[in-house]
Amino acid sequence: MNLTSLVFLSLLTTTSPYICQHQSPSSETLQTGFSSGPQTSTAQFQVTWHKTDERVLISDEILANISNFMSENILVKQASASIHLSRNCPLSQNEQTNVQSQTDTHYCTEECAEVTQCGPAIVPDEHLGRCYVCVDDSKRCGFTVGSSLGQGITGHLVVYLSGSESQGCQDDPVQAAACQVSSIHKRPVASYMNICPNHDIPQEDLSNVLIHHLLHIMGLSENLFDLGAAKLEDFNTRWG
Repeated sequence: MNLTSLVFLSLLTTTSPYICQHQSPSSETLQTGFSSGPQTSTAQFQVTWHKTDERVLISDEILANISNFMSENILVKQASASIHLSRNCPLSQNEQTNVQSQTDTHYCTEECAEVTQCGPAIVPDEHLGRCYVCVDDSKRCGFTVGSSLGQGITGHLVVYLSGSESQGCQDDPVQAAACQVSSIHKRPVASYMNICPNHDIPQEDLSNVLIHHLLHIMGLSENLFDLGAAKLEDFNTRWG
């Protein structure tokens, strides 16, 4: 899928009277996650939803319909069937991390954070990769003894759903953004979508609004244009 197709789908799924007020987080908030398992040249795009709290009142039927819509309309290149998220670094490290140029490995300094978040959502331990750290001024790097590799998440993109009343709810009833990207493929592998508990989106428009924000996650967002040294021509091949 190229840039033109993404824009067309975004316009197609924008509904009235809903007015999108999407706010893109800084590209500095992005971490590298990584895909695993055998790769295929192309595959139907598979989005995986994970509800992180009971305040998410979106039915599984709506989420399944959105997944089917995306799968029918998008092919992804160089697809792997599983995702593991990198662990956050402690805030005291000021996110001073090191990413190897030829891998998706995300390193912290000496230790990883006890809890990993994707936006407001807490990532389950079973979705995480090992804790990778560098010590001795980055002279020695590797994974820590005792850190385990979770079973991962099936799909090409995981969306963590939350239902918090946040400051962003004053501007838009839905906030969504990528939180982890593949540094190799230059595309998101993990994201969050917060649906404000007191939203006034009509039920019949809800699917289209969520698809619209899913497209922001996938590439129609300023922080993804700023991703590394990615240029517009790179963006056109991110999703196939």
